[in-house]
Amino acid sequence: MKRWLPILALVVLSSTTTAVAQDNLVELKAALMSADYRGDLAQLEDLRKRAERWTEDPELGYLADYWRGYASWRIAINGASAKFPGGRNQSYLERAAADFESSIRKNDQFADAYAARAAAGLEIRQGNPHAGDRNAPETTLTDLKLAF
Repeated sequence: MKRWLPILALVVLSSTTTAVAQDNLVELKAALMSADYRGDLAQLEDLRKRAERWTEDPELGYLADYWRGYASWRIAINGASAKFPGGRNQSYLERAAADFESSIRKNDQFADAYAARAAAGLEIRQGNPHAGDRNAPETTLTDLKLAF
């Protein structure tokens, strides 16, 4: 029995750590949505950076990447009305698309990431019709099919 105690302790610690990370990501999501609603670009950027600490988590990394992408996407959308200097919106959209893609690589069953990548891809192509294969119309259509 004694030799199983360290293993049991690791299992309990691991599940507790995952539960804490899940709670933190739920709080992060709420804060992101609130910052987006208020158009608080600085807070969106701060929250995007805070999500980075979970990107390597084997169970939750895909969610961290998704919410980082969401923050970048909303910075670009809200920043359009703030009239960012040239190219800044485009770089946020490209960063969002890359984060959504990373989320898909970590969990290819996560439909929200496909839909978000498609939306970011459409915005990228709108700003730059020669945006490359990842944001090509066929890829966007495939993402939409996979999302639904």
